[in-house]
Amino acid sequence: MEITVPVYVESVTERKRTLYRVRPLFRPGPYAQAEMLEQAYNRLTHELRELLIPLGRMPRHDELAEWTFYPELKTQTVRVRIHVRRQTALLKLLLVTLEHFDRRIGFTPAFPDVWFEITGNVDPVEHLAECVSQHLTRRNSDAPSDETPLTDYGLKGTAWVTELDVRINPPRIRTPQKMDLRAILGADAAIDGEMELYQVGRSLNRLFPDDLHRAVLREAEVSELSRLLSLTERRAILLTGPGQSGKTAVLHEHVYRFVETHGRSHKAKQAVWLISPQRLISGMCYVGQWESRFHAIAEYAAINDQVLYFDDMMGLFQAGTSSQSSLNVAQLLRSVAERQQVRIVAEMTPEELRVFRERDRSFADMFHVIPVNEMQGDDNLRVQISLQRQLEYQHRCHFDLECLPAVIDLQRRYNSSAAFPGKAAQFLRRLAVAGTQTSEEQTNVISRDDVLQLFHEQSGLPQSFPDQRAMLPADEIRQGLRRRFVGQDAAVEAAVEIISIAKARLNDPGRPLASLLLTGPTGVGKTEFARTLAEYLFGNVDRLLRFDMNEYVSLFSVTQLVGTFHQPEGLLTAFVRRQPF
Repeated sequence: MEITVPVYVESVTERKRTLYRVRPLFRPGPYAQAEMLEQAYNRLTHELRELLIPLGRMPRHDELAEWTFYPELKTQTVRVRIHVRRQTALLKLLLVTLEHFDRRIGFTPAFPDVWFEITGNVDPVEHLAECVSQHLTRRNSDAPSDETPLTDYGLKGTAWVTELDVRINPPRIRTPQKMDLRAILGADAAIDGEMELYQVGRSLNRLFPDDLHRAVLREAEVSELSRLLSLTERRAILLTGPGQSGKTAVLHEHVYRFVETHGRSHKAKQAVWLISPQRLISGMCYVGQWESRFHAIAEYAAINDQVLYFDDMMGLFQAGTSSQSSLNVAQLLRSVAERQQVRIVAEMTPEELRVFRERDRSFADMFHVIPVNEMQGDDNLRVQISLQRQLEYQHRCHFDLECLPAVIDLQRRYNSSAAFPGKAAQFLRRLAVAGTQTSEEQTNVISRDDVLQLFHEQSGLPQSFPDQRAMLPADEIRQGLRRRFVGQDAAVEAAVEIISIAKARLNDPGRPLASLLLTGPTGVGKTEFARTLAEYLFGNVDRLLRFDMNEYVSLFSVTQLVGTFHQPEGLLTAFVRRQPF
């Protein structure tokens, strides 16, 4: 069932940036705004769907029928003079007229409560000015303290009326609800797959166009993914590659092309839904409740040919387990993938794929693997240049010529845990957002100093440390350390040597800067030296993580530090994951 909703659109300019605000014409809400008109339409459509779907499942459709009101409309932009007390203003308003039940009615979306009938030879513009003046006069008499300037009610830009088509699927035959004992305890009596999918999932199609990452020089991977998703055979697909290599961007590029080809995102079949393992089981407190939710989502996705996308595949092996049951989401997903009932897309790193195969080889063999390798050299540079142009358009900023080489150099040197092009692309996006937030001008120039400043905020390293143009003499390092750590010249000289080697980039970037063994009796300053070194390098003593090795003397103590498959958050690995520097 498709409901056509008339929509009021207004464009306003704030800080030399255009925003589009959209809402239903005959109602005050829901409301959405965005810098791109298509994006605002998508957001409003999503809000309308969430509002109309429950109305379609009610025993009576009276409220739903009210949303189908869409008579023939005529619009014109007019200028009316408003008189309220001592204020007089010439306002630009959008006049909307309609004919219904042999009556001609006019109103303006700026004042949703002001409707008037147009009879005979009455000028609708003059009648609008009279009705608005009377409305504001009555409202000011009820609230004398309201001193809103009249000019705030007028249009600052342009406005028009369009329509949005919202598709919902109300049941044709209302079946009586079966008695569910869990309803007595407060659980839902029945689970609707569509509603559950909207609750726990996130539609990537809604991100079209600006919030989808574009994949450059990935034509082979995108074409292969699109081909597999277009087949009648619903075989599971696995994108594998190093972290930040572009696996998610490949899927986003497929979604972008699909929505661009098939029209607006809310109409398209094969919509891609991102599902998190924790959100899938959130709120499910009764035995068998999350299993019912999963089966309802799988059934809806199978009937409507939706794509379920899992970016944390290994997390499915932990989701759903409890002290009373070892059943997890991965086991249910395996049965769905084995029957090829639903289109499934997942992504993994090579390390996760190895663990996946060790955990359940037969399940892993059900996936068609698409490798997404790391980009290097000219290909990586072309991707970053393309992203720069896109960010400059979206965020009204401009990257200096020295920005991109500095970003690539810093990420290659200090971020070895991630891969190109993703780690540089992520840094560029943060630069663009930071530049937009701090600038009130139309175009903000992002320089090399901004790159170093953002890297300093993320890592804590002083700007002079990664900057090859800045000098860092050994005497300056020595003086900085001795301000807090007095004596122990051997330890200070060792620290000076380590920092100087790292500053000159003579160390191996894939290994730690150094491994120091501080020896001496209690009270000579071993811990204070470590605190001083941490504060000098990162500007914060909290970057020092201290472990008492007397507590880790058993054979199994290493799992407390690095974690296990069932408890991956080790004390050491969790801290490093949250703060790599």
